Amino acid sequence: MAEVSLLGILSRWVHILAVVIAVGGSFFIRLILLPMAQKSLSAEAHESLRTNLLGRWRIVIHSCIFLLLLTGFYNLWLAMQSDPEPVYHLLFAAKFLLSLMLFAIAILVTAKQGMPTWMQPHARHWMLGLVALGITIILIAGLLHTIPRGI
Repeated sequence: MAEVSLLGILSRWVHILAVVIAVGGSFFIRLILLPMAQKSLSAEAHESLRTNLLGRWRIVIHSCIFLLLLTGFYNLWLAMQSDPEPVYHLLFAAKFLLSLMLFAIAILVTAKQGMPTWMQPHARHWMLGLVALGITIILIAGLLHTIPRGI
């Protein structure tokens, strides 16, 4: 069994918490909060809520992205110490590329100057795409932890 370090455990916890906050928050905003606000609020009040929400959410999502990259690279370094099976590399590459795509979309959706005009007509779909990507990445991560490691 591989040696477990306090830093490794802390890194894993921070990584998981950042995922829970980012994906769970996106899920809540897209599938619960904004649809209910659109039904319950006037157009002006809904837009004000959306603008203020995205301003605050930007800080949270950018912090999560930073923590995910930092802890992700450290966790990958730890995983490589145990000489994982070749399929691990394939799944990790898929997870990493999907994560980069998710990060790019999240940054564009929460841009300080507003979502790019080419994204605006389909803003709901982009948010739903973020949620779907997040769930897919979580499922791949679950698979990664089932792969036997050497040493």
